[in-house]
Amino acid sequence: MKSRPDYVLKIGGSILTDKTSKETFSPQLDAVIQKISRNPDGIIVHGAGSFGHPHAKEHNLHKGSREGALETSTAVKKLNNEIVKRLHKKDVEAYPVHPSSSALRRPQTEMMTRQIQQMYTEGFTPVLHGDGIVTEGQGFTVISGDEILAILERKMQTGHAGFCTSEKGVLNSERKIVNEINSLEEFEGLKLTGDDVTGGMENKVQEVLEKDIKAQIFGAEALEDFLSGEKPGTTVKK
Repeated sequence: MKSRPDYVLKIGGSILTDKTSKETFSPQLDAVIQKISRNPDGIIVHGAGSFGHPHAKEHNLHKGSREGALETSTAVKKLNNEIVKRLHKKDVEAYPVHPSSSALRRPQTEMMTRQIQQMYTEGFTPVLHGDGIVTEGQGFTVISGDEILAILERKMQTGHAGFCTSEKGVLNSERKIVNEINSLEEFEGLKLTGDDVTGGMENKVQEVLEKDIKAQIFGAEALEDFLSGEKPGTTVKK
């Protein structure tokens, strides 16, 4: 068995769910599952989408709260369970990993990555998700799928980490893909806007640079390319 995953992949909630309708799956979900099933030798992380985000926003979980944590986690587990179930239907030995039970902040984020590594070594495809995690002095705060990906890649060093998003990559003012970004200042110079409880595109870039990893940001149409080992979209690295 392989000791190191081929990749760490984070799939955005906007790909898997309809963010305009609470707790609704996206029409793209089955196509994404099909593509993953062709190369499941990695670690999957997914966003909370229309399952977790409404609860997190309502209770300001991203700022720290003792309310709303259970509702957020329960909702996003529904999405996680559905993804795992559909992967199993495609003969992928997917297994859920819930950050609310495997991570904490005090104030740095700590995650039980050895169990995830061993799970992969034993022939499973771990499937994690954005969640609420217990945080010293704050109750619960949000851990984004972006941060989870960066932590896992930092630890596992696959050399092939990627964010599958609703955009083809980081885009400039002319809506063209920026090939590479090497600093947060470079990203901020693009003057992008967004309203995402976990920070959107900027959060992805920031997590990659802070954890000193290398990752791709690409669109759903390039998912197969990424899974086959290519480097689509925008490369982010120091």
